[in-house]
Amino acid sequence: VKVPQVRWDRCTNQVITMEYVPGVKISDKEKIEAMGVDPKLVAKRAHAAYMTQLCRHGFFHCDTHPGNVAVDAEEDGRLIYYDFGMMDHISENIRKGFVKLVFGVYNNEPVPVC
Repeated sequence: VKVPQVRWDRCTNQVITMEYVPGVKISDKEKIEAMGVDPKLVAKRAHAAYMTQLCRHGFFHCDTHPGNVAVDAEEDGRLIYYDFGMMDHISENIRKGFVKLVFGVYNNEPVPVC
């Protein structure tokens, strides 16, 4: 996952300026394939990145539409996140409950949640 670096020397209280990192919209399967990147691997990486944000850190990007998530050819399809204006966190007990729920679904077992 690539997060563009903040260019602090070009920021103000109202504007954040970040490094330019070009990429292809995550929804553009044809261009992703044209780069030689496997769209299924991109999907797996996007899933893993989001679940890591939620389950491990409890801090996540709330606005992950195709304009804010791109792919480049680095590392066979690196995810690039843009626009961090909508970030949020979940409390520790909700995070732990969510992890139990995910494992319960994965293991096909009922689990007491929250």
